[in-house]
Parts: sequence; C-alpha cells; structure tokens
Amino acid sequence: MGNYTLNEAIVGSLISAIYDAAVDFNRWPDALRLIAETCGARAVVLTRQGDRSAQSWSIAPLCDPTYFESYANHYHQINPIWHRMTASQAGAVQTDAMVMSKRDFCRTEFYNDFLVPQHLGSILNAVVLKEDGRQTALAVHRKEEFGPEDIQLFRCLVPHVKRAVQLNIKIAQMQIQSEASIKAFGRSMLIVDRAARVIFADEQAERICGSSGSLRISNGRLLADTIANSGLLYSLIARAVPPGNDRPAGGHLHLNSEPGKKSLSLLIAPLRSEQAPFFTIERSVAAVFVTEPNRNVQPFNSQLQKQFGLTASEALFAVELMKGHGIQSAADHLGIKRSTGRTHLARIFEKTSTHRQAELVDLMHRSDHMQYVPFMLNSDTI
Repeated sequence: MGNYTLNEAIVGSLISAIYDAAVDFNRWPDALRLIAETCGARAVVLTRQGDRSAQSWSIAPLCDPTYFESYANHYHQINPIWHRMTASQAGAVQTDAMVMSKRDFCRTEFYNDFLVPQHLGSILNAVVLKEDGRQTALAVHRKEEFGPEDIQLFRCLVPHVKRAVQLNIKIAQMQIQSEASIKAFGRSMLIVDRAARVIFADEQAERICGSSGSLRISNGRLLADTIANSGLLYSLIARAVPPGNDRPAGGHLHLNSEPGKKSLSLLIAPLRSEQAPFFTIERSVAAVFVTEPNRNVQPFNSQLQKQFGLTASEALFAVELMKGHGIQSAADHLGIKRSTGRTHLARIFEKTSTHRQAELVDLMHRSDHMQYVPFMLNSDTI
C-alpha cells in the first residue's frame, strides 16, 4: 500500500499535474514524480511502444540511466509482465500478480537481474491508449505489493492521462507542421534524429520509402540506395543536427534514378524546437523532405494563381514570401523594386483576405488545393 489515503485533494493535484504535461510535454517528468511519490514507488515510467523502435519512447525520471539503457536494449524483450499487460484493452489497470503468478515471476531473468538489483519487485501498470498499432502505458514499481487503493488511484488517473497524451500528439503534429512549413512545401516529410533514426514519417513519405527503391527505412533507420549516397545523407543530417550549441545547417541530395528505382530530391533541414516533439525526447531533430522530380505536377505559383486569383508576378512574390523571405529579400530575388514588392503584398493580402505575412503563409500552406508542391528552397535559405 502507498503511504496515503485516497482523497479529492490528492487526486486533484495529480490530475492538475497531468494536464500541465498535456500542454507542455517537458512537464511529464514532474507529473510522473508526483504519481510515484503518491504511490510510494521507487520507479515510474510513461512509455509509448510501436511496431518499430522509431515509434517508441519512454520517460522514466527516477530510473538510473544505466538501467534505463539496459532495459531498452535487452530486458524489454524478456519482460513477461509487459507483454501480458499490453495485450489488455485500453483502460485496463493491473498488477503483476493479476497477470502472472508471483512464484513464476520471481523465477524470471527480468525479475532477478533487473528488478531485484534496483530493490524493486512489484509492478502496477495501466494501458492508457491504443491507436494505429501503438500503445501507451503508465507503470510504477516498488518492492512492496500494490493494493486496492493504488489500483483505485490508477483507475482515476487513466482517463486523464489518455486525454493528455492525445493532446500531446495533436500539439506536436501542429508544431512539426508549423516549423516545417517555413522551410519547404509539400506533404512528403520524415523527421529523423542525428543517427538518421526515423521518428516520424507521413503517409506519403512512407509510400515513397516503400516503393521507390532509392530511399528506404531499415530497422528504423533511413537509408539511401547506395552506401555512398547513404553517407552523403548522414553527413547532411549531422549538419542539420549538430552537437552542442553549434549552428544547424542543411542541404540537398539528389538520388539519381536507375533501372527499377525512382529519382528523388531530398531537402534536409534542421528543426530545433523549444518544446520537444511528442515523437521523441530529443530537442534537436532534422526534417527530410522528399520530392519526385519526374512526377507530373502543376507548378506551385500556377496553383496560387488559380486558387487565389493572383497575377503571375504576385504569385512569384508569394512563393518568395513562403520561403521565409521578407519584402526586401523577396524583391531582390525577383529583381524588382521594394515599392513594387509592397504593392504586390498589398494586393495579395486583399485577394487572400489576410493581413500579416505569417497569416498568409499559413493560409497557403494549409490550402486543400495544394496537394503537391515542389521544393524550391536554396541552400542559403536554410
């Protein structure tokens, strides 16, 4: 039993901490510590597991990093409690004794070589959310057995943790789309860490990686068609996700078509967030934007003309604004006067019913008619 009496004040403080983490992913360690403290637990973890390692992450603020790493590399695969618990329906709250006899559990390698050295032995687990082949679970560990009051507490918390995780996902998706939109246009995007491990891939990017032959995902890592091209790709990713406080950069890579393979153009750009994306604990990641140059698509400026009634000159100016240029820079790139650029911008605002450049860029990026937009960034704009 935890050293507490379940009451409205305790539950209220925990729920408040959970919703703080819902709007700021970095607050989860605080919420988890409070849950562990309430239950008298020595360890607590919020984990999301998917079909691939790139879809998974864990937050365990009280766990020794050495044990945390050994669990990820070995003990997760042989943890008999985890695999039994996660087979349960979403919302299920269980202790280890509910899914496996204590006698059998105490004979396992996981119990003797992982839990016992940490002075642990009992697990209370809640399956918080199941969606799209992934599952999120909350678990606390301590040496003493968990009792009815602990189970009751978890049953109170699970619906709120579920809503918090769902909100984390929505916020992270919006954040990634917002950050990516100022660097490139289009719907084919992957998010990778410094080691080229794929943290996120949209549906179109997964299709390309599965069918192009020029780019693929193997064991959760992004690979190009040849060793040489993979080396170039990793070099660009390393530039986009530099160590320490070095300035991130980026670049382009063209994968030439060969028999049976599609020609692809890649733009690798840094994504450095103040708030860590929900898909990873890393703060610094890179976006890999993929285009198929041979694909028959309508030029982006023509799409703008058609949808918003812009003139050819206005559409070209709008494209420069979407690259992140200001009025003067956009005018210089097009070889026109600043006053002409200001006139273009005023007319674009009028035709799109927008009032600020950021609002304009967001409108064009979210447009349902912009199904595919070729990348037009130059390396000096990254």
